[in-house]
Amino acid sequence: KIASEFVSRTQRICEGSMYGMREYNLKLDNVLNEQRQTIYGLRDQLLYGEQIEETFIRFLKDLPAHEIERLYDHDTEIHVSDLNKLSTTLSKYMPTESIPTWEFVQDEESILKEVQSIFSEYLPKVQELLEKATEKDQLRLYLIQVVDTYWLRHMEAMERLKEGIGMRSYSQEDPMRQYEREALLLFRDMTYHIERDIAIEVGKLVKNYQDRQKGEEN
Repeated sequence: KIASEFVSRTQRICEGSMYGMREYNLKLDNVLNEQRQTIYGLRDQLLYGEQIEETFIRFLKDLPAHEIERLYDHDTEIHVSDLNKLSTTLSKYMPTESIPTWEFVQDEESILKEVQSIFSEYLPKVQELLEKATEKDQLRLYLIQVVDTYWLRHMEAMERLKEGIGMRSYSQEDPMRQYEREALLLFRDMTYHIERDIAIEVGKLVKNYQDRQKGEEN
């Protein structure tokens, strides 16, 4: 009888433990599933959407602000050299525009306001490019390729995060919260790189198109 009770209790403990593990893994999977729905929604829009101009504009419009946020989102002191690196980066995104080189450190709000003003002058050139079917289709295919590439890398990073998150139970913080927070950071980093690659490609096409227009006028 004692042996039978021991076996029964052990079985209940094991079943409870397995249920807890399944529930925990489901919670981890739900985080990735939510991100997957976001990316697949974007991909479907690129594949089947007719008005994809808004998608490109949204990517481009957010990126300058994201670059500035990344620069100022650290505890380290900002130097003029950091702003000059920002200027070089923005020149890749908006190659037809004159991006300033700052001679002294300015606050984040001032930099953002100045860059947004430059982008407002750049935006009509992008819109003019996107009116051309050839360039629009080229960008559509390129963006799908970029999204697929970074999504595969992101899933690999998420798998590594999932494998290591169990070790976090030794710390004071809930490992599930840590997973959600770090998963969000990984997702934001992925979307930043997608935005960056698209902006650079759009910038090249805008520059080439503007050069061709000038050549035809001459």
